Amino acid sequence: MTQERTYEGVVQADGTVVSNRDRNVRSTEETARLAWTFKPTFIGFAEAGLNQRRFEAVSSVDGIRRDSDGQRYRLGVGFGNTSQVLRGEASVGYGRQSPIDRRLAAADGMVIDANLAWRMSGLTAVLLRASTDIVETTSLSASGGVNRRGQVEVRHAFMRPLIGSAFAGFSTTSYQGIVINENLTEMGLGLEYYLAPEAVIYGRYQHTALRTNAQSGDWDADEVRVGLRIRR
Repeated sequence: MTQERTYEGVVQADGTVVSNRDRNVRSTEETARLAWTFKPTFIGFAEAGLNQRRFEAVSSVDGIRRDSDGQRYRLGVGFGNTSQVLRGEASVGYGRQSPIDRRLAAADGMVIDANLAWRMSGLTAVLLRASTDIVETTSLSASGGVNRRGQVEVRHAFMRPLIGSAFAGFSTTSYQGIVINENLTEMGLGLEYYLAPEAVIYGRYQHTALRTNAQSGDWDADEVRVGLRIRR
């Protein structure tokens, strides 16, 4: 699997443009999983993955390219494949991201991932998600950090075509090589109306708040979206 992230330049007050090419990255991942079926509703698995992250340009902060190679190892279980009430997957393991430039230290840590769905009734469902990733940074002398995220979402069918949702999430990132920690909180509401199985009108409100020990790094944002989603 290959993914690309690109960032536009930032226009400053005097009209000059600050390039973000040093943040543009192409990421390629390869994953292999070995699974054991203990019974139809319960499986165990071992998973190993590699990734290669390649940046478009060297960092404008310290002149070091943040290219890196990563490893992920996980052991987990999956359950409830045939259940209409509770199903999901959970795993624990270890991840490491090693910069190609040896002036930067590797970033590593325990990885915990989970995806659970609980159908409380025919109208209401609760979704729980947890994920861990090793992220990059262009901060001076830092190679990256470990990001851990959790989210809970409640979905309720007011009518057959009308689905409401409410969610709350929290993530924390601890960077290695610098004393910076970030805590991100997200809360929101959503509404979906199904015109047809392949067409949905939706509305969504989300509030996001970042709190960090970096100077002048705190911020809050509110976002409202209304649109039409078509699936084919």
